[in-house]
Amino acid sequence: MDLLLTGGRLFDSEVNIGILSGKISYIGCDRQKAECVYDLDGLIVLPGMIDPHVHMRDLGQSDKEDWLSGSKAALAGGVTSLIDMPNTQPPTNDVKSLNMKIEAAQRSLVNYGFHVGVSPGNLKDLDDVLKNNVSAIAGVKVFLAETSSNEVIESVESVEQILKISAAYSRPVLFHHELFSSLRENLLKYQDDRYNDISFHDSIRSRSCEEDGIELIIRAAENTNAAVYICHVSTRSGFEMISEAKKRGVNIIAEATPHHLFLNYNVSRKAGNFAKINPPLRSEADRSFLYNALRSDLFDIIGSDHAPHQIELKQKSYKDAPSGFPGLETSLPLLIDRVLNRELSFEQVAALTAEAPANYFGIKERGYLREGYFADFVIVDPGKNWQVDPESFFSKAHYSPFRDTVLKGKIVQTWVNGKQAYCEGKVIADAPGKQLEFYKKAI
Repeated sequence: MDLLLTGGRLFDSEVNIGILSGKISYIGCDRQKAECVYDLDGLIVLPGMIDPHVHMRDLGQSDKEDWLSGSKAALAGGVTSLIDMPNTQPPTNDVKSLNMKIEAAQRSLVNYGFHVGVSPGNLKDLDDVLKNNVSAIAGVKVFLAETSSNEVIESVESVEQILKISAAYSRPVLFHHELFSSLRENLLKYQDDRYNDISFHDSIRSRSCEEDGIELIIRAAENTNAAVYICHVSTRSGFEMISEAKKRGVNIIAEATPHHLFLNYNVSRKAGNFAKINPPLRSEADRSFLYNALRSDLFDIIGSDHAPHQIELKQKSYKDAPSGFPGLETSLPLLIDRVLNRELSFEQVAALTAEAPANYFGIKERGYLREGYFADFVIVDPGKNWQVDPESFFSKAHYSPFRDTVLKGKIVQTWVNGKQAYCEGKVIADAPGKQLEFYKKAI
């Protein structure tokens, strides 16, 4: 083997990891022969995060983020593979735009894949892009409301058509579930200038927007038997609707985002528009319920919803400031902190951030620390505490509602395809990541 890493700890066991040609050739307790030996000295080993919900921007929005800056942020946050969302400029909704994105993504230092979008009234493009590029596409993203540079699908009939096309190619449909017809009513109600403040965000994009959207999605899924993925669940009621649908046999899963698990809307008093995101941060009761659901293994998957913008845009008035904030550099560290505070286990974190996305999207030979799998992993020093400092982010978005949060356990190394790509605060990658291939139907 090329390299043997000794003395690491995987969950509760000491482990040695052998690497050959970018893959794990041995994992166990024996000390195998290798050209090079690297002692981890008791540090924790975890599979690298596969982040299924990332907005890498680039192309017409490269001033917000590009594949190089975003992938550096991913490495610092322990993300070894990511899947990019389609609401870019141009939107990724046909063969030409997908090819443009594939070319841009070759600068990425982590592994990468793509979701595609849908142009309202032009489902032929969706069929064409899936037919010609199905192994490059993880899923189809649908926005039921506007949020950031996206096209809106509003009717259950259109949603059902999209579900049928996607199911024909064994691809799940991911939903931004806030329903625009419900949001439109609230926008009219809160259009006066006195509501131009982040404190009204939770009321404008109210829980009824989430509930109405999830109701529409469930109805369409029941009518088509297609696979649906609900992004960034933010309310107890929305989560319970998904849980009840699962019990009836609907092929539906729920994604948790760290900001909805660890923050409530009170953070906006300090962070202002830096905490503006869609769907909004909710009440402490909602946050607490969602976090307890995570601890009880009721959520299916975790995504960061990394959504960077220029800081000067976030500093505009509430109504003019875009929604979204960076998450690649904080998502896995926030979960590691909860493990070291004895609220979660490393097994739970690995299942939600690596195993589940690999299984759900059919990513071959990734997501697990197993022989024959790509050597994508992170090394964590449990004895190091650190403070979130957005000014030091590799992302172009140097702000965060988690600013000044002190976390236990620091990611000190990130390995991608068998090579050390990040070490002690420095990106040292000397090779690009690989384009992911998606093989099987969503479970």
